[in-house]
Amino acid sequence: MLISDNLIDDCNQGALELFGCADITSLISLSFLDLSPNKQFNGQRSKQEIERHNKMTLENGSCCFDWLSKRLDTGQTFFLEVTQTLLTLGKTQITQLSFRDMTERKAIEAKIAKHIYEDELTQLPNRLALTQRLQHVLAVYNRTHYRGALLFLDVQNFNSINNRYGYKTGDKLLITIANRLQTSVRKGDTVSRFGGDKFVIMFEDLNPDEFKAAQQVEAASRKILIDLEKPYQLNEKPLSISASIGIAMFSHDSRPAQLFQQSDTAMHRARNKQQNGVRFFDTAIQKTIDGRSEIITYLQEALVETAFELHYQLQVDAKGQPLGAEALLRLKHSTQGYIPPNEYLPIAEESGMIAPIGRWVLETACRQLKRWQESPATSKLTLTINVSPVEFLEENFIEHIQNTIKLNNIKHERLKIELTESMLTDISDEIIEKIIPLSNLGVQFSLDGFGKSHSSMHHLSKLPLNELKIDQSIISTLEDDPLNSRLVRAITIMTKELKIDVIAKGVEKKKQQQMLIKFGCFNYQGFLYAKPLSIDEFEALLETKKTLNT
Repeated sequence: MLISDNLIDDCNQGALELFGCADITSLISLSFLDLSPNKQFNGQRSKQEIERHNKMTLENGSCCFDWLSKRLDTGQTFFLEVTQTLLTLGKTQITQLSFRDMTERKAIEAKIAKHIYEDELTQLPNRLALTQRLQHVLAVYNRTHYRGALLFLDVQNFNSINNRYGYKTGDKLLITIANRLQTSVRKGDTVSRFGGDKFVIMFEDLNPDEFKAAQQVEAASRKILIDLEKPYQLNEKPLSISASIGIAMFSHDSRPAQLFQQSDTAMHRARNKQQNGVRFFDTAIQKTIDGRSEIITYLQEALVETAFELHYQLQVDAKGQPLGAEALLRLKHSTQGYIPPNEYLPIAEESGMIAPIGRWVLETACRQLKRWQESPATSKLTLTINVSPVEFLEENFIEHIQNTIKLNNIKHERLKIELTESMLTDISDEIIEKIIPLSNLGVQFSLDGFGKSHSSMHHLSKLPLNELKIDQSIISTLEDDPLNSRLVRAITIMTKELKIDVIAKGVEKKKQQQMLIKFGCFNYQGFLYAKPLSIDEFEALLETKKTLNT
């Protein structure tokens, strides 16, 4: 085949038959790219590979390469060995392509590779295939720093199944396990069989943060064990199994043999500890994971045993008159006392526990608003609750708020939902779509931590906000930092233009309040007025006030 200016000029009868063409007119003015699929067998685009081979031919005069081509009549792909040579005819340079059909050879190579790299029973990659893949992934990890992990999985008491039901049933069970493992992991993860009842799974492209990556792997491992626990029905014989998983996380100096040994060691630790156990080789990671699991368990128990409490921090105006309160979640341990929120709230969000906890907060707050509403002295108080982005994404979020308000027969405007400024950068249309209908019903929205970071004014303008909270980090340096003074002044001017209330959070000194009044901020929350109090203490504080909003 002769090509000039990247277009086919001429070819022989053999090329016509090879590419499925009736006559030469079918090929003339086509390019070699037209005879190729979009991508080659190595995953690269055909166009890029053609350009690379053309460059090699220009530099060396010729080159030889394997190529995946296609027939024009059927579109069927087939393998060629291509020899590309640069020729000069007179003053014109042309390219000559010679072809050899390699379909049969490639088929043989594929059979050999299948025998070498594939487990015969399950068709999963075997140890050799995984080792090669692992070497490549470790090299990529050292460049990108995305984490990875190796999981060693052992099916417990498999020999007893073989002895009781026979090897054919055992083989069918292994095939079913292999299929379940493949559907249980992500598409890009590698499931392999090391023989017998042992499987090894490689996770890649995990979070760059080591602990967050470990959390991902631990959650995925639990999912695998749950999927494997489901009953098996083989030859009308009901079977159930348990398994143990050992995990070795990648590090910058990891080697395949080392990771295999570490994950195997961790698997034996898991098997010795309990059925359906998961253990990390790294004891520090395991300790952190165990601590996290203990907190999740305690959060679950706390919801049942009502170990949660709401404490209330007073919000006042410039005259000291109560406007309302912010409800702050507290968790009281039976022996340790109150657990700091930063020790359990992040875990509650990551584990999904924040949703039922948030429902408890909402229901408790609305019951309290109902009691306040029944008294003229407290009927106009508002109550602010904090809501996580995770809660907004709950399917029945709007309905639950509406139903809880209706059940307690409270005024919508007395309930205030607090968002954080950090949510603005990640806020989705789905969250906005849930805020707007609640706002239309009268539920108020407050934005906490304003000024702490760079807010998105675009998102700010899209939200139906009733209030901005100036972050306490700004208030704490108000007396010493002229920049923060100017920032507070700017915020109060902006909120006035937007017709949004503004409240300063973390006010602890009378001097700070005086400066805030000067800047145009007349609502406050902080230790100057009251620390967060239990409901009995909070209502006792209200009794001491001579003037309430009535």
